[in-house]
Amino acid sequence: MYELSESTIESEEGAGEKYAVLICGMADSSSFYNNISFVHDMLLEKGYKEENITVLYDKGDDPESFDTVRAQGESKEGPARYVPASTYGFSPREEGIVDGAADRETMTKVFAELGEKVTERDELFVYVTDHGGRVGSGHKAESTIVVTDPVKDAEKSSEEGSNAYPLTVGFEPEYTKADEDEDTPPDPEQLEDQYGDLTEEELLSMFYGTDIYGFEGFGSFDNYDEITESEFAQMIKPIKAKSEILVFDQCHSGGFADRFGRGNRVAVSACRANESSYISHPMDGFPATFFGALRGRDYDGNAIDADLNGDGKISIKEAYQYALENDEFANGDDGWFTEHPLLIARNRDADEAFID
Repeated sequence: MYELSESTIESEEGAGEKYAVLICGMADSSSFYNNISFVHDMLLEKGYKEENITVLYDKGDDPESFDTVRAQGESKEGPARYVPASTYGFSPREEGIVDGAADRETMTKVFAELGEKVTERDELFVYVTDHGGRVGSGHKAESTIVVTDPVKDAEKSSEEGSNAYPLTVGFEPEYTKADEDEDTPPDPEQLEDQYGDLTEEELLSMFYGTDIYGFEGFGSFDNYDEITESEFAQMIKPIKAKSEILVFDQCHSGGFADRFGRGNRVAVSACRANESSYISHPMDGFPATFFGALRGRDYDGNAIDADLNGDGKISIKEAYQYALENDEFANGDDGWFTEHPLLIARNRDADEAFID
């Protein structure tokens, strides 16, 4: 009896659907929305359907300045800068892109629904642009994704400026980079001697570039929830896609890359598990270079040629290699701040992994 091969069945039934989930849980910088906007519109260019892209952002709404900035294509500088789609060569949008809040309950529901919908012919792309932490110690340590917490937010909603995080710059350990091979932060007194004469504006400009838009300080994770690697693994466990590509750019994101870079998954992170990741404002660093390479144009609209093997397509591995060479923080051009991006695909050839 003649039996159809898997490739024949796929050919007859179609190539499957492409799904994407874009997440930012602590949106205290316009850079996060700019990153998500860029990736959202890039996926549309690459054939993803609008209804198959889910954007979970902060408390569930697009920024207030969306109507005047992103939709109409104006430029805005001030407390926040949301870069219009037209800056990147995308068509201006007349409506927001956010579908829901980036909180534990909503994320769990979204991935559960995808688990019911996604088949073994389909593909999944997940992007997290956010703050991140590290909990536990030794072999039990896990990286985290910071997400909004509706309960805590409700408790502080009556307080004046409850959604604001005061801009404070000090030489405490959380504002410094630990040694790449150790968890012990540098000595605050040594940093005070080295940088203590700088003004707050000079210090931020040195760390984050001269154009600081929407920077509201690091704030405290106490008002937020944190999802660990193992918790995130349970969230996406119901999904049985043919291919899964996951990109994480939050601090300590290497823990996620290490956990998820196996089986049919390719996982990318902006830094190692024991490192911070860095972006200036309105955007740069790893996400700018990585996604710019995938699209073939950078955040300023300039052409990028990351096609190393000349096959006319940009693989995840090629985009990662371009980011390694052009991310100013990955190659050490920014001096004090240095991150080490990771690409982990233990059972796949990342040069054969695409989002097209």
